[in-house]
Amino acid sequence: LNGSATINANVQVAQLPAQGRHLGNGVQCLAMGWGLLGRNRGIASVLQELNVTVVTSLCRRSNVCTLVRGRRAGVCFGDSGSPLVCNGLIHGIASFVRGGCASGLYPDAFAPVAQFVNWINSIIQRSEDNPCPHPRDPDPASRTH
Repeated sequence: LNGSATINANVQVAQLPAQGRHLGNGVQCLAMGWGLLGRNRGIASVLQELNVTVVTSLCRRSNVCTLVRGRRAGVCFGDSGSPLVCNGLIHGIASFVRGGCASGLYPDAFAPVAQFVNWINSIIQRSEDNPCPHPRDPDPASRTH
């Protein structure tokens, strides 16, 4: 970013789940990203979103996995780092696909945010206690939050 984001109706702070909170099988979530629109297709010019279902039985506990049953749909190359939102909370960060984009056979894997919430909060707290100067603001003490 070239500067601080302005919080408004369209820009909000992401909400995190409780540390260690696991999603159960069958939870409905929203995956999104700016990656490829499919095999041999271009990159999205508009943020894409997709309703997905958590599938715990097809995944290691070290990931949150999702699948779109009955359709060849899912995250694709270029979506890595994008959020998985479940019940208004960021529960996953797109990590990898197996069997290619939107195979319909294999689940998509997300890094489990709930396993790292304490660490994330410690980094946020550290940056609030000692903010990094912005290139256009050499004196961080002069900033107001």
